[in-house]
Amino acid sequence: MTNTTFRRSAAMVAVLGALAPSGSALALDEVEQNHPIPSAQVLSQGGNLSVVTGGASITGETRNAANPKVPDVDFFSFYARKDDILNFSIDSKSSANGMFLPVLTVLGGATPYPNLREQVSFNVAVSPKIEKFLVPADGIYVVAVSGYPCMLNAGGTCKSTFVGSTSTGSYSLGVTPAVPPALQVEINIKPGSGDTAPMNPKSRGNIPVALISDEQQKFNALQVDPDSLRFGATGEEVSLRRCDAAGVDVSGDGVLDMVCHFETEKTNFTEESVEGILKGKIKGGGAIEGYGRLKINMPKSNL
Repeated sequence: MTNTTFRRSAAMVAVLGALAPSGSALALDEVEQNHPIPSAQVLSQGGNLSVVTGGASITGETRNAANPKVPDVDFFSFYARKDDILNFSIDSKSSANGMFLPVLTVLGGATPYPNLREQVSFNVAVSPKIEKFLVPADGIYVVAVSGYPCMLNAGGTCKSTFVGSTSTGSYSLGVTPAVPPALQVEINIKPGSGDTAPMNPKSRGNIPVALISDEQQKFNALQVDPDSLRFGATGEEVSLRRCDAAGVDVSGDGVLDMVCHFETEKTNFTEESVEGILKGKIKGGGAIEGYGRLKINMPKSNL
C-alpha cells in the first residue's frame, strides 16, 4: 500500500456524508440595517468557507414601515472561491401588504463591486431560486432579497420606475452548496521514502508531493490546475512553490504523474501531525483530494 491510500475509504465516507443534512448550516435571523450593499449582513468573511461548504439559512423580512414607497432590500455577504457552486432559494412566509412577491439576486464580489448580476429570479407561481451559481473568481459575493417590482441592477439599487408600494413580507432564504464530492486521488509524499514520509516541520526547504495518475479513475495528474493546489495540515494551506508540469512516471506504471513542491514552513505541520492533505482542482473540472502518512522528526534541542 502506498503512503496515500490508507485513508481513502474513510475520506470518501466523510465526503459523501457531507452531502447529507448534517445540521452544520449557518442559521440566523436577518439583522437591520443590512442595506445598502456596503452594510450587507456578513455571513462569512474573506477566507471563511463555511457558507460554501455548509450552507446558510436566514429568516428575515422586507418592510419599510417609515416609507412604504421606498423598497427595503436585504443584503447578505459571503466569501466564495472560483468554481464553487451554490444554490439559492427563498420561500415567502407572509405578506405585509397583500401579496409578497420576492425577488432573489446574486451580486458580485470585492469592493468596489464589479458589474456582476447573476440570474435575477422572480416567479409569481413558484418561489424563486437560483441553481448552480458558478462562482467566477475568489472574493466576496452578496445575495439580495427584495420585493417585486424592485429588480436590482449591478450596483444593488432598484431599477424599477414603479411609483407605488413594493410587495413586502417575511421570508426564509436558503443557501446550499451544490458541489460534487472531491475525487480521492493517490499522492506520494516525498517519493521514494516509503509508506510514511519523514518530515521536519521546522525545515526551510520544500516537500515534493507526487500526484499519481490513475487510468481506472480516468485521472490524469497532468490535467490538475497547479494554481489550485493546497497542501499541509488541513489541505487549505497556500504552500505551493512549483510543479513539474512535464510529468514523470513516479509509480512505474508507464503513465506520467506530476510532482509538485511545497514550502515546508507554510504547511503548518506540528509535532502531532500524522498526515498531509492535498486539495486542488482539475482544469475545467471537479475537485480532488489526497492523503499521505507522515512521521514528524523534530530537531533536537541544544539545551
